This record gives sequence, structure tokens and C-alpha cells, in this order.
Amino acid sequence: TWLDSMTNGGSSSELERARLAYLELVKSHVSGTVYLTAERSVGTGRMKDMIQRRSTKPLDMTLRTGGRDWTYLGDTMTVWKRLDNVRELLSDVISAGIQGDYIETGVW
Repeated sequence: TWLDSMTNGGSSSELERARLAYLELVKSHVSGTVYLTAERSVGTGRMKDMIQRRSTKPLDMTLRTGGRDWTYLGDTMTVWKRLDNVRELLSDVISAGIQGDYIETGVW
């Protein structure tokens, strides 16, 4: 199943799999990839040219996962590799039972 593909084939407990699925859901929302064909790749050329033309292209997951574009509909410009790192950190916090909230407050 889809959940098995995300969580090592179901080797984890149901609760752990649900936690991992939730964190993957958050990643797909903030990166815009949840929108599939409605999402666009922004900034796939030279930065100066991209800003002048305000160019977008269909979502290219190779660019997105490699951090070589910006999201059009997503909420963060953080690349997937960094989002995976945040997910790992959040998993550690959840596993340790640390209570509290998390907020992404990117700075330009």
C-alpha cells in the first residue's frame, strides 16, 4: 500500500506509521507537491531572467527534490532534503514525548 511504501513496508507499529504519514503529509503541503498538476516550478533558469519574466513551468519533481526550483503554491521554499531533515527532527521529538508546538518561520 501507499502507507507501506512510505513506512518501510509496514515494519513499524500502526501508530508509528500514522506519525510518519502525517509528517510526510505536512511536507507535501508546505512544498506544494500535494497539488500535483496544479503546482508549478518557479525559477528554473537564471535568477535574473526568471524574476524579469516571472516564468513558471509544470512541476518537475527532479528539480523540486534537488532544490533547483521554488514552489508556486507551497508555503516554504525549503528544499526536500531540508524538509526530510526537519521531519527526522520532528520524529525524534514525537518519539521522546516532548510536548509543545512547532512553527516554520522562514526568513528572507
